Amino acid sequence: MSSISEKTYAEQSTIASVANFFTKYQLGGALKRANAYKGKGVPVSAVMNYLISLVYTGKSMFQDIRGETPLARGFCKDTVYRFLNSAAVNWPAFLFSAAGRTVAEIKSLTSDDRLSAFIIDDTMYPIPYAKKVELAPLVYDHAEKLFSR
Repeated sequence: MSSISEKTYAEQSTIASVANFFTKYQLGGALKRANAYKGKGVPVSAVMNYLISLVYTGKSMFQDIRGETPLARGFCKDTVYRFLNSAAVNWPAFLFSAAGRTVAEIKSLTSDDRLSAFIIDDTMYPIPYAKKVELAPLVYDHAEKLFSR
């Protein structure tokens, strides 16, 4: 019984951390600047907060919806899919805005005498079932010396 309560406590603290991150870095404003709007219903920020919470709790949307206390309150999976597939949202602008705020915060924590580096991981992830997927490029992996999709 205690492992269930510990798991619930860890999940709730993760959700609270995501909400604090969302507020501190003003991701709601970044969504507005990226033209992410909804006509009615729950706010876009609630849907985005839900998606980020799913990543850090290690759940899929299916697991969350089928669970006893789903994180998605007031909306369903169709709302999430419509939001993610919206052609009006400028996703690169949202990512650059969020990354810019995060980097500015990290930079303020280090001294000017210290060198800073921003590392981007370009690890290749093979997609073996993508042979017939449209626009999935064939990429040469220089580390493994082979082509992959």
